[in-house]
Amino acid sequence: MKISGKLSRRRFLQIAGMAGGGLAAASLAGYAGWNALDALPEPRPAYRAESESSSSGGPLLILHGDGADTFSGEYLGEMLRAEGLPWFASLTWDALGETPLENFAAILLAGGAPDRAGVEKLTAYVSAGGQLVIFKPDRVWDALLGLERLGGVYDGGYLQVNLDHPWTTGMESAPLLFHGEADLFRPAGCEVIAWLADDSARPTPQPAVTVRALGRGRAAAWALDLPRSVALSRQGNPAWANQERDGRAGIRAVDAFVGWMDLERLDIPHADEQMRLLGRMLTMMVMERLPLPRLHYFPAGSPGLLIATGDSHQNTPQVIEEVLSLAERFGGRMSVYHTPPMGPKWRRVIQRGRAELAEVPALGAVVSRGINFPTPAQVAGWRQRGHEFGVHPYVEEGLEAGWRAYLKSFLGYGYGPVPPTARTHRILWSGWVETARVQAAFGIGMNMDFYHYGTAFQKASGEWVYGFFNGSGLPMKFVDEEGRLLTIYQQVTQLVDEHLMKMPWGGGWAGLNADQAVGVAESLLRRASAVGAAVAAQFHVDPFAFEEPFASNARRFMEGSLKAAVERGLPIWTAEAWYRFAEARQQARMSGWQADVPGGSFSLELADALPAEVAILFPLHRGGARLQQIQVGGVEVAFTTVTQAGMEFGQVLLRGGRHQIDVRYGESG
Repeated sequence: MKISGKLSRRRFLQIAGMAGGGLAAASLAGYAGWNALDALPEPRPAYRAESESSSSGGPLLILHGDGADTFSGEYLGEMLRAEGLPWFASLTWDALGETPLENFAAILLAGGAPDRAGVEKLTAYVSAGGQLVIFKPDRVWDALLGLERLGGVYDGGYLQVNLDHPWTTGMESAPLLFHGEADLFRPAGCEVIAWLADDSARPTPQPAVTVRALGRGRAAAWALDLPRSVALSRQGNPAWANQERDGRAGIRAVDAFVGWMDLERLDIPHADEQMRLLGRMLTMMVMERLPLPRLHYFPAGSPGLLIATGDSHQNTPQVIEEVLSLAERFGGRMSVYHTPPMGPKWRRVIQRGRAELAEVPALGAVVSRGINFPTPAQVAGWRQRGHEFGVHPYVEEGLEAGWRAYLKSFLGYGYGPVPPTARTHRILWSGWVETARVQAAFGIGMNMDFYHYGTAFQKASGEWVYGFFNGSGLPMKFVDEEGRLLTIYQQVTQLVDEHLMKMPWGGGWAGLNADQAVGVAESLLRRASAVGAAVAAQFHVDPFAFEEPFASNARRFMEGSLKAAVERGLPIWTAEAWYRFAEARQQARMSGWQADVPGGSFSLELADALPAEVAILFPLHRGGARLQQIQVGGVEVAFTTVTQAGMEFGQVLLRGGRHQIDVRYGESG
């Protein structure tokens, strides 16, 4: 029987009658929403608006070029937001004009070719006490930076932090991988913060990061284009986009990382550690002028986070409920990415009407018999309990076509609104960021498709490795090849059941049993809490519906992973809650900052919709002084002492809203 897209009311009810007399009544309600079932969410901007990227105020300024020269400037802003330093303005050289530079405690220069007047202006700024950081500097800056240019480049490699420098106490000692070219210099009056190195941790004589005191200020240099390197580390090699490189059928995001990541040091978040080095430098450089506040990465000051997710392929509500209840046993909440049945629209209308009748007391017991799909009421109940119920589309027939078809089905079954996070079936990927762009246009705000699975993670020795294959344990928004920021975050899924253990459909690359898989989870979460990382886990819903040993293995792995998170003090969140926290954290605004010798004050605005408290950190020590007092809204609040990347801070927790913050330092002891 062939059904056209538009039906008369009479024909609609005739079809319903064929499906069963009891369904005809249900279909009366369904007919009213027939045409609405085709309605997809309004397209949303896939790219971050320039007004959102350009200025949020505060003591920092990003200065960058125009046009094709904007890549590093745009992404540098995203890096500062990820590091909890969203207090910056962003200007191009052309827009700089007569902007009073003395209003900024530090300026970060990323791209652009300044004229002679621009060089003189920034040189005077440094001499008068300003702090300047330049990435992959043009030769016009060599004298200011205290560098002698040697010619030639170091094409991809490592940097080794100089742990003998007073600014680098407690930082990562292993060599850190970077991508792109680094210019070769010889120090000529500057201090070396990090050296270029090879993968055996042998530093070269050439510096990677330097700082030079000049007048009352300082000028620092990175020999590499750090923002571009971080983007390449996180998103893979764009030259390998759409190439099959891991020997498995289907293009996936991980294909762009084969031969791109350091399998010997996968447990180190290389990109994050380099961003933390930049953050440490900024903190130390501006310390005399103000104690630079920063927002902690994770909710309520926790050391990390476990994001519990599970793909679900047309599972029954009873099986989904079992998995969600298991997450709740450990105080957690979970994201389920559900693949709804595909089929003609009239079938969805009938199913939806039947589900609605199942909620009617007089009819529910009869109508609900044999319902083996989640009803809208059940989905609403799960969401009310704090879980996420999102879509898991197939895109084998085309990226946009797949998303349109599965969104129509998802909404047609009454599962709307569409939540802001998603994972694609088989984690198929298009382009360098094309999948992310399409998802963003459909309203998805966080992508979970970068996925630790397959032979890409096996060393030549046969050993399987685990960790941070994109160099990061933090969510950051995607950037395209032209340097434009998208509106969608990348969050890697690092802990994957089907990679570790055999599943009903195959997988099990590492060949582990459930207890061994739990051991991997324990190790990864231990590492996450040590380095500060969010770990997303894949706990498939499907094996819970299968015969043994699949169901018991899935249960053992999930229970062990959740228990390990609780023992490490890691909250267990949905991807949706993590997305909303990341957005609120990025949107924090500082205004009216004032600094003096004893301390400083400013107004801080946090989004009212924060899903948890956010921790704000102040350096515990400032020269010879120690943090003595933090006031919020004129009331002194107790602070706790925490260590982040080897540096001590005083920490207080804040809820959403506007806060007046005052800090005071005094003599130690």
